[in-house]
Amino acid sequence: MQRFILAKRAWLVLLLVVAAVYFYGLGSAPLLGPDEPRYAQVAREMNARGDWVTPTLAGHTWFEKPALLYWLMMAGYQVFGVSEFAARLGSACAGVLTLLLIGWVGRRAELSAGEWMRPFGITCAVVMASSAGRSSSE
Repeated sequence: MQRFILAKRAWLVLLLVVAAVYFYGLGSAPLLGPDEPRYAQVAREMNARGDWVTPTLAGHTWFEKPALLYWLMMAGYQVFGVSEFAARLGSACAGVLTLLLIGWVGRRAELSAGEWMRPFGITCAVVMASSAGRSSSE
């Protein structure tokens, strides 16, 4: 029973730390680089038109990204208004959900493999949470 409580506590601590890191300061910096403002503008235009299907930039169709990114930004705009925070909120939520999914899959593997794989789920989640992403534009 004690192990179960400690395991639950570890997951909760990990989730709280990751949420704090992912969500802290989302709206404090302006949109960066050429891409982030562009995608935020596409979502803003879609939101202003009420069109959830056709992404446009300056009135021209813009099919550079899958619509899910724009939908997440639009949902943020509708809840929090058009801002940097709202534009980034969907991506931060997707990052937390990815972490939970990786941890869940690792935990399932851990449970089916037996005692020797004991901390596999939380280890997978910690590795994913501590991995820095890198974007290259070539």
